[in-house]
Amino acid sequence: MPLRRRTNAITAAQFFELAYGRAPSADEQALLDRLVVSVSSASDARAVLLAFDQQQLPTTFQVRLGDDDLALASLDGFRLWLDRRDVSVSAVILDRQRWEPHIEAVLRDVLRPGDTFVDVGANVGYHTFLAASLVGASGRVVAFEPDAENCRLLWLSRAENGFDHVTIVPNALDRTAGLRYLATHLGSNGGLVETELDAVRRGRGVFVQAQPLDDLVDGPVRLMKVDVEGAELSVLAGAGRLLGDREAAPDLVLEFSVEMTQRVSGVDPGPAIQQLLDDYGYRLSILDRDQPGRRHPYPSAAALLADWGDPLRIEDLLFER
Repeated sequence: MPLRRRTNAITAAQFFELAYGRAPSADEQALLDRLVVSVSSASDARAVLLAFDQQQLPTTFQVRLGDDDLALASLDGFRLWLDRRDVSVSAVILDRQRWEPHIEAVLRDVLRPGDTFVDVGANVGYHTFLAASLVGASGRVVAFEPDAENCRLLWLSRAENGFDHVTIVPNALDRTAGLRYLATHLGSNGGLVETELDAVRRGRGVFVQAQPLDDLVDGPVRLMKVDVEGAELSVLAGAGRLLGDREAAPDLVLEFSVEMTQRVSGVDPGPAIQQLLDDYGYRLSILDRDQPGRRHPYPSAAALLADWGDPLRIEDLLFER
């Protein structure tokens, strides 16, 4: 009787069932069919894991980024190591050679050689290394990114570009210091989640150290971008000293969602945003995603929220003096 050839490959659906404890739904199977035919390597397994929102569909499976997953993009003024299995950010950069042009327009408009840029939620580092190319060796870039795999990419890109003026800080930022629980979303995106005992027992995320920004960064800072999946106002609550120094405080680019701010930062966004305008003297506008460089000003937080509509809507706000 002839021997049957053994193979290490399993179907993507079989791996999904191992990772998530059930068979994929029809929609999930359709996504798997577009990604991988079978799972025969760590890279194939990562493709499956990174395709699903781990906060909505948590799993204890983790596969580290390996050589086969790396891709190097040559961009305008810098080079960036990316994760070819990351469908949320890296894939867009590799395809379009850009990331969030409406934010890029602000960086190019504001930053000059010698300036300091702070990137809170650096992810894979597009804005970090764009800013580093703009401020030059006489400037300074501080990148906060608590996800260890993203930090590996940041480290590789820092070495690739020879940007010694970039500091990578693998911490979360919050109102106060302490441990926080971090879970990935889709691809390279992630955010803080509640440290409920059930979530900790199920291995939904990893613990990271959080500190207030005021403990880690001194001014002057020319520009700061904060994109941390709803924790933006918690970050700013830990930056009162920096924001209150009119000579040292940065302009701010802030991702904002009413729903995420209420859920993650635990604050009413109206008074919190108005405080930025009243106490720190900022002017507020929305950055136009469709026409980079265009801004839509609002005189108050109340006017912004009255015009907001869907609480799930996500926009990038600009606070400037």
